[in-house]
Amino acid sequence: MNLPLSGGLPGLDASWLSRLKAALGIGQATRLIQLETPMASGTLVVTHFRLVEAVHVDEPLRADIDCMSTSAFLELKALTGEQVTLRLMQADGHWRNWHGYAGQVAQLGSDGGAGAFRITLYGFTHWLKQRRDSRIFQDATSADIISQVLAAYPQANFKLDVAEPGPVHEITTQYRETDWQFVTRLMAREGWSWRLEHDGAAAGALAGPRAARHTLVIFD
Repeated sequence: MNLPLSGGLPGLDASWLSRLKAALGIGQATRLIQLETPMASGTLVVTHFRLVEAVHVDEPLRADIDCMSTSAFLELKALTGEQVTLRLMQADGHWRNWHGYAGQVAQLGSDGGAGAFRITLYGFTHWLKQRRDSRIFQDATSADIISQVLAAYPQANFKLDVAEPGPVHEITTQYRETDWQFVTRLMAREGWSWRLEHDGAAAGALAGPRAARHTLVIFD
């Protein structure tokens, strides 16, 4: 279901709204697509999503998630930077989870008290693009430097799955690069790649922005 970017929601009469409110009232337990946020379960119901994930790319994970709620006045801006989980029931009966952070939140429209919203989900690596720095590292391997850079982010959850940490470099310079540009350059220097792995457990309660429930795996 595609929703308009502005204006009212298409074709919503009183009976449709009644059915929507009834559906939202029973929660997400029977839905094949679910969204978990720090808000109460079932506050938002997913109507459509577009997700892109890939290995060794600038943005390993992005999902645009369109949702509806019986309230058009939700304070969703508070979700920005918080953890969210998108879940899809697969043919074998198991859930496929994508854990990330709400990087952007927007209202798409409202009608009759119902609201449509879009949440854009990113991996924690998205936050590394927000800081640009210049600094010098001395007598350190690429693994040491990457670990030091990532350790500055409370969201960062990463694993180095490489045979060797790389040679010790006398001087390594980060010059007016974002932390993500710098980290990916070091990985490329060593011939390493990267991917995101997601916790397969049920989402449950999400407790704030710390400790990502996905892992950046750096591998050779």
